Amino acid sequence: MSTFGKKALSFWEYDNRYKENIIRYNHTPLDMQLEILNKWYPIGTLCRLNSRISGWGFPDVYNLEVVGYSKSLYAYNLILKYVGTDKQATHHPLKVIVSPESIKTILRDIRLSKLDL
Repeated sequence: MSTFGKKALSFWEYDNRYKENIIRYNHTPLDMQLEILNKWYPIGTLCRLNSRISGWGFPDVYNLEVVGYSKSLYAYNLILKYVGTDKQATHHPLKVIVSPESIKTILRDIRLSKLDL
């Protein structure tokens, strides 16, 4: 089991989208990648793509929703659906920014599952 995978199952840094972490994720075993996605990017999570123009006066619009996971040769990716349309796209999980509300919900659900509620 990779060190990155072990740490990722207990803690996930949503803001760490550096190339090194993308490479570490890609080198994690596929079954562990799927566990990471199920835990930190559950189906229904709202997100947006990482954009260079974000933060330059443009609004942060979270118009993508996770609808599934896609297996490629090297990694599992997110299947994202544009909210309000039938258009879908596949993107690497570390190139996606999760909405703050979704992060709060995910962390709350993890805490509740630890309490067996």
